[in-house]
Amino acid sequence: MAAADSEGGERARRFAARAATIGCALVFAVIVASAYLRISHAGPGWSGLVGFARIIHRFAASAEALLAVMVLVVCWGARRQWNGGARTAVAIAALTVFLTVLGIATAEGQSPPVTLGNLLGGMTLLGAFWLLRLQARSAAVRGYSTTLYWMGAGLLLLALQFALGGLVSAHDAAKACGTLPGCGGEWWPADSSRALHMAHRFGAALLLLYWAALAATLWLRGSAAGKGAAGMTAMLLAQAVLGATVVAAGAAVAAAVAHNAWAALTVVVAVSATFYAGLSGEAEASAARQIATSK
Repeated sequence: MAAADSEGGERARRFAARAATIGCALVFAVIVASAYLRISHAGPGWSGLVGFARIIHRFAASAEALLAVMVLVVCWGARRQWNGGARTAVAIAALTVFLTVLGIATAEGQSPPVTLGNLLGGMTLLGAFWLLRLQARSAAVRGYSTTLYWMGAGLLLLALQFALGGLVSAHDAAKACGTLPGCGGEWWPADSSRALHMAHRFGAALLLLYWAALAATLWLRGSAAGKGAAGMTAMLLAQAVLGATVVAAGAAVAAAVAHNAWAALTVVVAVSATFYAGLSGEAEASAARQIATSK
């Protein structure tokens, strides 16, 4: 019986790893298509691509919803052997339901709450699918350490930065500031749209400094988690360059969509860094316990 349970758990892991990879691709397609539809609505784009983007968005969203149900059924069935995967599958299903209901209820709505809900929900769903993939491919036990909590704080700052970016898009404030580094020579303009744009820039700088400081600290401590934090720092630096390109290009649709797509890829790197920080934290704690025992 135990062997059968173990085999069932392994089958669930293998299915979840493949399904999560496909899920990430589908959610990424939805995020990019949604960004194009949102941004082209606020400014000139390629009108011929709007219909194509809508088809991609609907197809990918529908396929993801079906996949989420399959993942939930399989992972929930193996919850005794793999409880972590079952919890993540439930989160994926809940996020899918939320985004589906939001999409049906708001239709073509572009209000700030709708934009934030879609943006943050989509990014979180992408992160959840990627987490499931990592969980399915790793048999190691994750631990909890101070490093993991600092990584979690970095994820929270990333979410807040996404919220600021979503507000910039929802209020059509992308073109409010066409100069760098200030906004028309001002660092905190009185105009709300321009101030929102500058808040997004300040948030980006704070986020980059946080992850850079965390990476440097972990490297100095010799922690294996330093690689993940350094990867996040590199992603955020590239994102800052993309953001500057959006400003220089006058909020051109292609540059703005690339900015959103890179943000989605940053979620994948952030989740990976945090996940492996838990693994390295457990390994470091185990090594410390062995040293203490030997003494």
